[in-house]
Amino acid sequence: MAAVSGGGAAGIGGAGGGASPGGGPGGLGSGPDGLARVERLCQQLYQGTDPASRAEAEATLLPLASSPRFVSECLWILDNSSDPYAQKLASWTLIQIVTQHWAQLSTPSPLELRNYILRYLAKCGPSLASFVLIELSSLLARLTKLGWTAEPANRTIVDDVSSFLDASEAHCAIGLALLSRLVAEMNTSASLASAAAARRSLTHAQHRRVASSFRDAVLLRIFKLSLSALAKFAAVPGKLRGGALDVALACLNFDFIGSSFDDTVEDVGTIQMPVAWRGVVQDPDTLSLFLDVYVSCTNGGGADAAGVGVNADAVDPVQSAKCLDALVQLVSVRRTLFASDDARFAYLRTHMVGMLSILRTRRGLDNHDNYHHFCRWLTRLKANYQLAELVATEGYEEWISLVASFTRNSLASDWRWVGDSLFYLLTLWARLVAAMPYLKGSALSHLDVHVQDIVKDYVGSRLRALRADAASGDDGDETEECAEQLDAIPVIFRLQYDKTASFLVSVMDPLLEQYQATTRTLAASLTAGPAGASVVSSARLQLNGLQRDLGWLVRVVGTVVGGRLSASSSESQELTDGELSARVFQLMSYSVEADRASLPVLAAIGASAPAGPFDTREGSGAAGGEAALRGAAVLDEAIIEFTQAFRKAYIGEQAVATSKVYVRMAERLGVADHMVVLDVVATKIAGNLHRYGVSEGEAVVAKSLSLLADLADGYSSSRLLGRLATVRQMIDKHGEDVFPFMRGPDSRMGRHRTTFYSTLTKILLKTTAGDSDCESALSRFFEPMRLRLSQLAAVPSDDALVRDSLILRAGVGVLRDLRGVLAATTSRRHYVTLWELLYPAHMPVLLRLVRVYSAAGAHTASVVALKFYSELSLNKAKRIVFDNSSPAGILLFREVSKALVAYGASPRVLADVSDVVAAARRQAELAERGAGPGSSMATGGGDSSVGTGGGSGAAESQAYVRVYKGAWVSMATFARALEGGYVNFGVFVLYGDPALGDALNVVMRLATAFPLDELLAYPKASRAYFSLLDVLCQQHTGDVFSLDAHSFSHVVASLQEGLQSLEVWMSSGSAVSLDHLSAYRFRMRSRDTPGAVAVRAQTEAAPDLFPRVLEVLFSVVLAEDCPNQWSLSRPLLSLILSNEEAFLAIQERTIASQSTAEARTAVAEAFGKLMADVRPNLESKNKDKFTQNTNIFRHAIRAITSGAS
Repeated sequence: MAAVSGGGAAGIGGAGGGASPGGGPGGLGSGPDGLARVERLCQQLYQGTDPASRAEAEATLLPLASSPRFVSECLWILDNSSDPYAQKLASWTLIQIVTQHWAQLSTPSPLELRNYILRYLAKCGPSLASFVLIELSSLLARLTKLGWTAEPANRTIVDDVSSFLDASEAHCAIGLALLSRLVAEMNTSASLASAAAARRSLTHAQHRRVASSFRDAVLLRIFKLSLSALAKFAAVPGKLRGGALDVALACLNFDFIGSSFDDTVEDVGTIQMPVAWRGVVQDPDTLSLFLDVYVSCTNGGGADAAGVGVNADAVDPVQSAKCLDALVQLVSVRRTLFASDDARFAYLRTHMVGMLSILRTRRGLDNHDNYHHFCRWLTRLKANYQLAELVATEGYEEWISLVASFTRNSLASDWRWVGDSLFYLLTLWARLVAAMPYLKGSALSHLDVHVQDIVKDYVGSRLRALRADAASGDDGDETEECAEQLDAIPVIFRLQYDKTASFLVSVMDPLLEQYQATTRTLAASLTAGPAGASVVSSARLQLNGLQRDLGWLVRVVGTVVGGRLSASSSESQELTDGELSARVFQLMSYSVEADRASLPVLAAIGASAPAGPFDTREGSGAAGGEAALRGAAVLDEAIIEFTQAFRKAYIGEQAVATSKVYVRMAERLGVADHMVVLDVVATKIAGNLHRYGVSEGEAVVAKSLSLLADLADGYSSSRLLGRLATVRQMIDKHGEDVFPFMRGPDSRMGRHRTTFYSTLTKILLKTTAGDSDCESALSRFFEPMRLRLSQLAAVPSDDALVRDSLILRAGVGVLRDLRGVLAATTSRRHYVTLWELLYPAHMPVLLRLVRVYSAAGAHTASVVALKFYSELSLNKAKRIVFDNSSPAGILLFREVSKALVAYGASPRVLADVSDVVAAARRQAELAERGAGPGSSMATGGGDSSVGTGGGSGAAESQAYVRVYKGAWVSMATFARALEGGYVNFGVFVLYGDPALGDALNVVMRLATAFPLDELLAYPKASRAYFSLLDVLCQQHTGDVFSLDAHSFSHVVASLQEGLQSLEVWMSSGSAVSLDHLSAYRFRMRSRDTPGAVAVRAQTEAAPDLFPRVLEVLFSVVLAEDCPNQWSLSRPLLSLILSNEEAFLAIQERTIASQSTAEARTAVAEAFGKLMADVRPNLESKNKDKFTQNTNIFRHAIRAITSGAS
């Protein structure tokens, strides 16, 4: 221990040999002067406002985290400084060193360092600042975790910390904080600083083994210690009681089996506690303790009859919420933990009694955190107990009555205060109602007594809230806020569906009458000119309110009608669906007629087509022009959402041809079947596309197009759409003059153009399938795009293509349109037609757009152009098949190659890549030294980890748009072209055509330019990159070995990194790619061909490249529990055969690492059996035999290792 306590006596820079970069530790001096300088720099770092001073402090202090040799300096600071910021610096730096350089720690050893921290906390802990205690607690927990398996002394950590609990109150608080941090550290591998740091310390499998060992060894004891401390301090407000609650919660939130559920998605988790916890969980005192502490924390914090809080200052909101959170976890323990059903029922009764005691007095529920966790507690109770069990529990009738009253009071409260908690209450009632069919016997659930009141309160309170928001000037869109709530209501609303429908009809009918009257008044006032101006203003204000109310009611109806798919449905319920749907379609008819009166394309259709089936009013249209449609976006969006739900239930392949829903709709509106409905829906979609998108209504356009696309995907509905006059008109006239949403900002509306043209093309192709004039129909549809391409080709200046916003928008728009048309093309006949329309007439202008956009740095436009080529080269459904004598496949690849080279070789793109890569490397250097922008080091934040991989969110977003997006689209396009199967690539080599080589060099230069950690931070980029490597290694293995040494090393290093990924697709694909590369090396080793020369050149340039891969793969196969174990073991044989010396070295090291002679002998025998009956070839039968041996070898080695430990 002398090395620990006195390691820093020489002063900063005295130990470790030499100055660090930037005038770091070596330039700080020693003794009092050196310490004073450290403290001054720490003040500048954490509290300084002058950028230059902070930069100086960072440059001097950050190198402390770069090497284990500075551990002694950090300990010297802790021993000699009383400045809290200097103590924080030392503690934080030690965390970075331990995390990133664990294997290099020697003097002091990790165990010595851990013991030093314990002694330091015992001596100085009570006087330390809270943020220093947090850092030291994290350091102790990290040391304990990383050394858990290597050093048995770490497993005595609970004994070591227990001495704190028995000392003074200040030491007890420190001990509780240490236990809380220790459990949290053991619970998650994400606590490590970064993915790279995690790989340097513990893999995911190693983390799980440590966590499991910790769980079995000490977690229950820690939980019992927390209960003892909580009982001791139950009636004592302050941080001791809070610390005990923190430890208990950390234990209850522990991931017992390594499969944590996502509590933010749905509260259905079950806590998989080990059977050893049975006694403490079943003990009634455990639940009673948390309930008693809750009462103590909320003493005097009840509510009066009106729900208004009384003496809220007496509530300890933090600790009371933690008590309820603990009860949420305790009610979720697994069913099989209990010794008997009687014990489980007793446990249930205790929870219900606790809930009743709170519900009767509403104690503490005026605090939002308490209220929220109480709602979760109710929901989690039903998630883990059946309705029959609840009904059979004593006091159920009072419980359900009080829960209903609590729910109704919640609905009557301020919706902003209730917030997300209401979702849990609605989910509770939905689960209760859904369980009613399974309730047997004569027991009564009493749900029917309360559900209707909840339905009425929910609808009424929401309408009142909407009107109150409008009165206060808040017209914000709350669609997302209500979405989760609406998802929970179908089951509730369909319990007594006839009563619910009658109530909804009674609410909707007066609003529909007012809406119709208001639209008529507004139309008449608009035609009256200036004389009706005052009426127009009031009518529009009233219309906006009606549209808001009706919009929400339509959403409710759509959700309930759509609930038919997930709930049992009868003929009576279908009739009720028809009753509700008729109101919405009646409302839609008003809107459609208003659209027809104001929109030219629909007016033309209306003039040539019969009157609409829903024409329930006199005259042609009541809306009276575009002005009357302002503010209608909320209503139109709701109508589309309803129509989507109705489509799933009653239109298309899933519809019941003779569904009773149309019976009631026919009685009310004259709608006989879904064909008539489809006509009105298509007309409404066309109206929305014509009205919205330029300045407002993006959501309406998006959802309208999504609905149209879903209808076009259906086999029968797509054919029916093609017969409708509205859709035929859309196909004939689909330009920007008809659908102005296409003129909207590209950043918001651009992708919708692709969807629009893809959908129209699907409808056109399905309608004309089998017709002899299919090609001519497609040519007519292509005509507007042909004209636009010709106009772009006629632009004389490249600069105008980018600088003129109208021309730029036209170019980007036509590229999106063409991509949409190509995306809908799935047959050879249609694809060849499109190819002949594009080549050769328009390919030059398309290539020109790529070249100009790339050179000008128009990043979005460049990506749009590349995505067009990506779709053009995609051979989905084997659509790209040309005649045997046609050179079209070769010409297609050459065009794709030209586009890729035009983008990837652009000086502007290369400069952007260089800038982004340089920035990433600077960030990585800062992170490697221990800190970077936004880290807790620089800001003094509470978390001790340091973020790496891209800096701030804005910088990441900018880098993605500038280079990563274009790079991954280029990689995906090249991969699609390589695996398309429509060109023989030997032609290019045979005739000296550089198309393949140029594209390969450009794309691989892009792919290998980025640091791998940065590339992996973007999911689309990483998937495109590894997909390209997969194609290259399997189909163009020789070309991969012909890459320059840097690129080839980067490829192999990437595959090595992919082997260790937790993503199964990545690790499996990397294994397959490595298998092809190593098999190629094995085949080329005795040949004298250009391919063999390239293999030898790469081997000489990096002789340890493949041996390192073999070592990593060997450790992964042996140590990790992977779901794709078979895939990972396949490349082992080819790697062993092509790296025999490396394999022998691994064998010798593995044998020598065993601690006993028996273990060394057993491991040697296992290695002998690994290669038994395996011949030096890569035939399939031989590889299968080796794979079987590998599985046996893996189990044998693990058994030997576990037996020795």
